[in-house]
Amino acid sequence: MFSDKTRVIIALIFTSMFVFSVIKVMKKITDTEKQNRTAFVRWSRFCKKLDNKEMLYYPFDVRQKMEKKDEYPNLPMMLLILKPFYALGKIPGSLSWMIFKLLWAILIVYVALSYAHHFPNWAKILAVALTFRIFASDMTHGNVNLFIGGLVVLSLWFFQNHKDALCGLTIGLASVLKVTPLLFIPYFIVKKQWRIAIFSIVGILLFLFVLPAMFIGWDYNNDLIVGWGEQMLYPFISGEVLQMQVNHNNQSLTGIFHRLFSDCVAITRGAHKINIISLAPSQVALLIKIACIALFVAIWVCAQTNEDRSHIGYLGEFAMVFLAMLLMSERTWKHHQILLILPHIFLLSHLFSIKNATKTTVFYLLIVSCFFHTFSGSFLWGKHYSAFLQAYGAHFWSNIMLFSACAHITRSNRKQ
Repeated sequence: MFSDKTRVIIALIFTSMFVFSVIKVMKKITDTEKQNRTAFVRWSRFCKKLDNKEMLYYPFDVRQKMEKKDEYPNLPMMLLILKPFYALGKIPGSLSWMIFKLLWAILIVYVALSYAHHFPNWAKILAVALTFRIFASDMTHGNVNLFIGGLVVLSLWFFQNHKDALCGLTIGLASVLKVTPLLFIPYFIVKKQWRIAIFSIVGILLFLFVLPAMFIGWDYNNDLIVGWGEQMLYPFISGEVLQMQVNHNNQSLTGIFHRLFSDCVAITRGAHKINIISLAPSQVALLIKIACIALFVAIWVCAQTNEDRSHIGYLGEFAMVFLAMLLMSERTWKHHQILLILPHIFLLSHLFSIKNATKTTVFYLLIVSCFFHTFSGSFLWGKHYSAFLQAYGAHFWSNIMLFSACAHITRSNRKQ
C-alpha cells in the first residue's frame, strides 16, 4: 500500500501536526488570562453539572437574553465519553484527549488511502498533507469532530467488510454525538441496506436512552434530551437563528443563506453586512429547507447499485453524504471539515484513471476547492480580508464544488 519512504513522510506529517497542536493547546490552557480556551476545558463545567444533575441546555428565548452565549451543543452521551478524560485533570486530560483523537485521525487517513490503489506516492502524501490544517485545528480547539469523523470512516470500513450490525451501531453512536450523521440512515435506505438502517436506529436508541440512563437515570436523561432539543433542534426547525449561526465563521447553508439573503450582520467586527437581498428569516428558512431536500435528492439520484462494497464508488457516496452533513448543519466551522480527505481521494482516483473530457473539469474543481479550504485563513490575508472570504462562503462554495464533482462522477459511473 505504501513505500517505506511514503510511510516515513506520512508519519512525520502526523508527528509535526501533533507537536504543533500540543504546543498551541498547552499555551491556551496554561494562560489564565486566555479567553479562547479549548472546547475540552470549557466543557468541563458541564461535566460537573452532569454530576450534580443540573440542566445543561437553555431554550432559545433564554439564550437570546444571555450576555454570554455559552452552551453545550451535544447530547449527554458525549459528556459521559469525556468524563474519564476529565478525571485525569486539565492538562493530562487535554493531552490524553488529543492522543485519543490522533488515533482517530490515523484511522481516517488509513481507510481513505486504502482506496488509493493506483496513486503515485506523491499523491498519497499530498492527500495527507491537505488534512494537516483541519486535523490540527480540531485538536487545537479540543473539539469532538475527529472522533465523530472517525466513527463515520469506521462505519465505512465495517460496510466494506460486510459487518452490517457494527456499521449500523457506529452510525447510531455518531448520530447521537452529533445529529448530522443521521443522513446516513436515509442513504442506507436508498441503497436498500435494510439491516444497516435498522441497526443504526437500534444504535440511536441504545446511545440516546439506554446507556446514558444507566449512569445518570432515566428521568434526568429524558429531561436533558428535551432540553437539548429545545436548544439545538427547535431553532433550526423554526428558522430562528442566533448571531453565532449567521456570523462569518459559519460555512453551512444556514450561515450563507442568512448572510446573503437577509438583513443580518455578517461580520460582527465592524458590523458588516453583505446581503444581496433582504428576505424575512422565515423565507430564508424555507430556502434552506429546499436546498437540504435538493442535496439529498442529488445523493439519491447519484447512488450506485454496484454490489461490490469495496468499489471506490462507495467512497464517493460517503464523501457526498459527509459534504451534505457540513452543508445542512446549523453551524459548520473550519475544524468541522475533518473528512475532506474522502472526496479528495475519490476525485484524485479518477484523475489518475479516467481519460475523457471531465478529467479537466474535475481537476480544476479540486484545485480551486483545495485552495479556498487551505488558503482562506488569516495567516495569508489577515483577519479582515479572511473574515470577508469566509462571510461570502469560501469553505461553503469549496464544499459545493467537491459535492458537485463527486455527484457528477458517481452519476456517470452509474450510467456505465
